[in-house]
Amino acid sequence: MNGLTMHLYSLRSKRNWGIGDFTDLLNLMKYAAEKKLDFVGINPLHALFTSKPAFASPYSPSSREWLNPIYLDIEKVGAFTYNEQLKNWLAQPKIRQRIAALRVTETVTYTAAWACKRDALHMAFNAFEQDTCEAAANERAAFEAFVLEKGKALQGFGLFEALDQYYSRPGQVGWQSWPSEFHQPDGEAVEKFARSHEREIRFYMWLQWLCAEQLQEVNQAAAEYGVKLGTLPDAAAFQTALDEREHDKADLLDKLKYTGCLGADVQMPAKADETLLAALHKYGALSRSKLYAVQLENLLGVIDNLNVPGVPDGYPNWAQKMPVSLEDFLQHRLMGGQLAIIDEVRMKTNSQIKAYHELDQIERDTVESLFLATHSDLFAYLGRHRLAEGDEVVRVLIPGAVSVDIVNRRSGELIVPSEKIDERGFFVAVLPDDAPDYALSIRYTEDSEPVIEEDPYHFSSALQDMDSWLLAEGKHLRPYETLGAHFAELDGVKGVRFAVWAPNAQRVSVIGEFNNWDGRRHVMRFHCDNNGIWDIFIPAVKLNALYKFEIRDANGDVQQKTDPYAFGAELRPNTASVVRGLPEKVDAPDFRARANAIDAPISIYEVHLGSWKRNPENNFWLTYEQLAKELVAYVKDMGFTHIEFLPVSEYPFDGSWGYQATGLYAPTSRFGSPDELRALIKARHRHHPRLGGWTLPDRRPRACQV
Repeated sequence: MNGLTMHLYSLRSKRNWGIGDFTDLLNLMKYAAEKKLDFVGINPLHALFTSKPAFASPYSPSSREWLNPIYLDIEKVGAFTYNEQLKNWLAQPKIRQRIAALRVTETVTYTAAWACKRDALHMAFNAFEQDTCEAAANERAAFEAFVLEKGKALQGFGLFEALDQYYSRPGQVGWQSWPSEFHQPDGEAVEKFARSHEREIRFYMWLQWLCAEQLQEVNQAAAEYGVKLGTLPDAAAFQTALDEREHDKADLLDKLKYTGCLGADVQMPAKADETLLAALHKYGALSRSKLYAVQLENLLGVIDNLNVPGVPDGYPNWAQKMPVSLEDFLQHRLMGGQLAIIDEVRMKTNSQIKAYHELDQIERDTVESLFLATHSDLFAYLGRHRLAEGDEVVRVLIPGAVSVDIVNRRSGELIVPSEKIDERGFFVAVLPDDAPDYALSIRYTEDSEPVIEEDPYHFSSALQDMDSWLLAEGKHLRPYETLGAHFAELDGVKGVRFAVWAPNAQRVSVIGEFNNWDGRRHVMRFHCDNNGIWDIFIPAVKLNALYKFEIRDANGDVQQKTDPYAFGAELRPNTASVVRGLPEKVDAPDFRARANAIDAPISIYEVHLGSWKRNPENNFWLTYEQLAKELVAYVKDMGFTHIEFLPVSEYPFDGSWGYQATGLYAPTSRFGSPDELRALIKARHRHHPRLGGWTLPDRRPRACQV
């Protein structure tokens, strides 16, 4: 007898939904007949766990009696032939694009494929139950006959599936992961659940009827073509396999004892326990074997592993598709024969490093939005998060970086290397269980040494609730203490917290020297509780670092803006803000209170520092230091009690008096540093206790006391 064997999931065709289905199998039977083959053998079609579609090993089923609905040909489901609403849904361009995206992947994206099929099946089930046409009525009658034939076994499986949707836990499989009250099928909790979820249970029973109908069509075609379909071994072969397995287990137990991995008096347990697992791991570690012989697919010259025990999230097994479509099999020169055993390949399942799941179309779009800087909530995606499968993952975006390793934040030791998902600089690492707090070891170029950096998306918001509330109400009396750039320490890490009010922006990023002015690196967190504030904590930003805000406005236009609450700004012609801290608070001395008393005499000298007096040798402005000596002495000699400065905030046009400020909280550097300005004020108070002072920020009739 001559034939071929294959995995149904791996069949690629121009009509399926990203995974081989029963119609593909029917067409393969026709191909086998044309090639005069005697049989087609396929992997088991047992039901798996629809709550965890990525747990895709056909040899770890939820039931050996029922079938896996992921193999259903959705477009052959009856409701799609008689219900116009379903036909219109299926014809939508976005639905066809979604299906096409599943079809072009190199491996089966189980989670995405089942999600797409599940959506369609839920709509089909609604039409099946509610449509009044004759075809729907006939289907309902056939389904009821199927339910009557299969009896309690079918109802029990439908109940199991429904329970597993609700109570399956991440990282665990099967009923043992459910709450204990659902462990007994006849228990009160299970019966109560069954009564309140009858329609969901019926849905999973209906899926089994669909599977039985489509598989029966395949078997009928196989009989007509004279080709045998082999899916499961017969009873005798199954018993032989069981006997061989028991022999292998006994042989393995002897080897474990011989190598000292297991005690001499230990017996083989009914189920693998911690002692046995530890012995197996030790035995594998002691082995000198580095290569494993693998059986390759006998189709199409495929050289990658297609059948390595595990799940797709750890390695693309039970997922690899054939490199050509089913429709092209007839033209492929290797389809008539079998491939020879090729060189041994490294067994990737031996690696302790877990691979990140394959990106579906939604996640690919998310990654693309990171590079386009259109994603507005990076804290929800980047940084450390727990996956639906149960593992923790760290996602990092560093455009242009060569590699990123996840290291222990305290010791610097490697936790796990990351996988470069996108060559432009998107990295993902699945963390081992109980991984410690982490930092990033980044290699920016091939020749450079790695640099240890903190992950800005690892930190929570530094915005305090009271500040948020007062800012939202417009009643905050000291907003400059919250907005702008402030030195801070979060979780033992020093850096700068940035905050800005931009309620209508689609995205706000901090750009500066520390991130090469790249708006994709530090996208801020938006507080959607009606206060319109964006904030982020960026570690290791230094004093006097230059920065701006890059804002994607409500119209989608990107603009660069200086920080209105910055405590420092560049001197013209440059316009960047400068990271500086607030000076320490100084209590007002008693003499200032006396000088400013309501009944105290007052005579104000208003002055523009840039034009009051110039250096005679070069006509440059006097510095704050020079003004501390000359201006204060002059004002005192003239009999004035107070000095009023025209604006000393940073401004771009020298010909003005400073009324077009680029930052009200940033003293101009034309005359010196902020510390020298403070020295001017202190000198005035120290040498002339009665002198007060104001600075006028704009032309409106108000002044701020210095």
